[in-house]
Amino acid sequence: MWQCVGWCHGVLNTDNMSILALTIDYGPFGFMERTDDDYVCNASDNDGRYSYGNQPKMCRWNCMKLAEALQLLVPLKETKEILEQTWDKSYKTAYYEGMKQKLGLVHEAERNEEEEKEDILLIDSLLEIMKETGADFTITFRSLSTFVKLAHQAGDDEKKRTPKLSSDQKSFLDMLMKSALSSYDEILEPLKPSMPL
Repeated sequence: MWQCVGWCHGVLNTDNMSILALTIDYGPFGFMERTDDDYVCNASDNDGRYSYGNQPKMCRWNCMKLAEALQLLVPLKETKEILEQTWDKSYKTAYYEGMKQKLGLVHEAERNEEEEKEDILLIDSLLEIMKETGADFTITFRSLSTFVKLAHQAGDDEKKRTPKLSSDQKSFLDMLMKSALSSYDEILEPLKPSMPL
């Protein structure tokens, strides 16, 4: 998921997305540095049509254009209904699962609805802080991993575990730890390189 790594395609139109919803033809792509939904990596995209924040909408729009092209085979009313019922839910599920894994919120037991909402609130809160402060998208997540490593190395020693933090940082980390943050080993496992089957 490009959104989870701050990657911007640049020209995410219908001819740059396969029928399998895979992106192709990586023209003026770029990784977002400063967290900004309006980030545009394509110098010719003056209106922000393909901005980072618009990428999910453009993928949905591309799927709708495919449905329109196939309407002689499948009635548009049916495909439109299916798209409306499944796109947003499928996208949000995949996006938040990716972000939870990125933050180490990997849970062995299935989460109830309230716990899922807490995870989503945590993710959304972090991203909002990153936008407000202009934090570097990649470096922020990389920096968070050092807190987990410090906590793991310090074990139960509270003094070693708590680096000097501002009250906002402490509040966020407390919220992160309260959200059933996975162990250091559990976080490392899904991050190991693997080949798709």
